[in-house]
Amino acid sequence: MRLVREAVGRRADLLVARTAKFTTSGAIRLARQLEPFDPLWFEEPVPPEMPEQMAIVARGTSIPIATGERFDHQV
Repeated sequence: MRLVREAVGRRADLLVARTAKFTTSGAIRLARQLEPFDPLWFEEPVPPEMPEQMAIVARGTSIPIATGERFDHQV
């Protein structure tokens, strides 16, 4: 992420999409490491059917958390 940010500077937004591959604590640890590079968002760090865990991740980082296209509005 550092190399990409250095290459593009502030001319481009950086987006992080991992499609629910992390535990809550792992997502928070990664997000904190990415904060210095100012990504626009971190998409679906944990499964979308776990909104309470997504909220914990959101409280644990300054990076906005986005839900993905897999979000089920009927939950």
